[in-house]
Amino acid sequence: MRLRNGEHGYGVVTKFLHWLTVAAIAGQFVVGWTMEADDPALKREDERIDQLEELGEEQAEDQGEAAEQAFESEIDRLRDELDAPRGRVCVRCVLRRVLG
Repeated sequence: MRLRNGEHGYGVVTKFLHWLTVAAIAGQFVVGWTMEADDPALKREDERIDQLEELGEEQAEDQGEAAEQAFESEIDRLRDELDAPRGRVCVRCVLRRVLG
């Protein structure tokens, strides 16, 4: 087995560097996949959802059980959406859509 490239093909050094690069890229992927997002924007969005929940809860109760359930399911949807892809929550838009 030769150390350098030649007519016989790639050498040991080249193969080693190739697989070292593959391992480094795979390691970066694993680290990135397992990281927790510590993003201030996510915290702000969560606070906005809490604020929306506080504002709309009483209004939904006044409109009846169906409105209250719709509002709770909308809040759950927003929290699920925040946990998955990132997106902004428009408080007025949600209140208009759920409460009419």
